[in-house]
Amino acid sequence: MKSFLEVEKIAIEKAIENKKKKILSVACPYDRNILSAISEACMKDVVKVKMFGDKSKIIKIIKEYKINIKDFEIIHLESDEEALVESFKLIVNKKADIFMKGIVETKLFMSIILSERSLLKSSLLTHVSIYELRNFEKLLFVSDPSILIEPSVEDKKIIIENSIEILKALGIGKPKVGIISCAEKSNPKIKSSVDALELSDYYKNDGRFNILGPIGIDIAVNNNAAAIKKVDSPVAGDVDLMVMPNLDAGNIFCKGLTYIGGFDSAGIVLGAKYPIILTSRSASIKEKYNSILLSSIT
Repeated sequence: MKSFLEVEKIAIEKAIENKKKKILSVACPYDRNILSAISEACMKDVVKVKMFGDKSKIIKIIKEYKINIKDFEIIHLESDEEALVESFKLIVNKKADIFMKGIVETKLFMSIILSERSLLKSSLLTHVSIYELRNFEKLLFVSDPSILIEPSVEDKKIIIENSIEILKALGIGKPKVGIISCAEKSNPKIKSSVDALELSDYYKNDGRFNILGPIGIDIAVNNNAAAIKKVDSPVAGDVDLMVMPNLDAGNIFCKGLTYIGGFDSAGIVLGAKYPIILTSRSASIKEKYNSILLSSIT
C-alpha cells in the first residue's frame, strides 16, 4: 500500500461492498480537528458517528468552524467521565465498531479499555504510527511510539505480532520488519542491538515475514546506504515495519517525521478485538482522518 489516498479508496470501496458503514464512538470531541476529521469520514460515507459529551460545546465548535454534519448523533452528557464510560459501552455491547479518543486524558482512555479484558486479544496493547514518506514508495509503520516505555524482548515480540496483523489486513503479503538500533551488530553495551539480534534469531525461520536486526534507520529505508554497508537482506532499503528500541526513540522519531518532515500520518492502538484510534491532541485533521480510514478497513 503506497499512500493514504489508496487507503481512502479501499475504505470507501469496502463500505460500499459491505452495504453497512462502521460506527465510530467518541467521547468529548471538543476540538476542531477531531470534528473536521469525523465530518470528512462521514461525508465520504466511510463511517457513522456517535458522540458523547456536552452537546452545547460540540455544536458551538461545529457552528464556529462551519463543519458539515452528516451521520452524526450526539448523546448529551455533561461529565467527561460519564461520556467516556457511555461511549465505551457501545463497544462492549457491540453497537459500535471503532473507539476513538476525544479530548480526554490518555490515562483515563486507556484505563477504560483495559477494564474490559474480554475484548482484548493480545496480552499487551501497542501503538503503531503510519507515515507516507516522500521518495519512499509505500507506507511506513513504526511501533511503539506511544504506549510501552521500555519494552522487553518478550514485549517486542507482541509489538511485532500486533503490527503484523494490521499489515496483513492492509494486504501486505510478506511484511519486511526492521528491528531498529544505532548499531548494525550486537553490542552488549547497547541494549537495543542485543534485543534486535535475539528477535532476529527467534523469527529467522518464520514464513510470515522477513526480519532484520539490529538495523539502522538509514539501512532500513535507503538502498544506497544498505549497499555501501554491504547489507544483503529483503528488508534493507525496503522496510515495512520499524520496531523501535523504546518509547523515547519511537516518540522522538515520529514527532520528527510529523513536525519537521511534515509527513502525513495515522495512529492506531493494536491488541484489542476492535480498532482504537489514539492520536495526540495536537494531531492534524489529516492525521485523525487517516486514522479513521485505517480503522475502518482493519
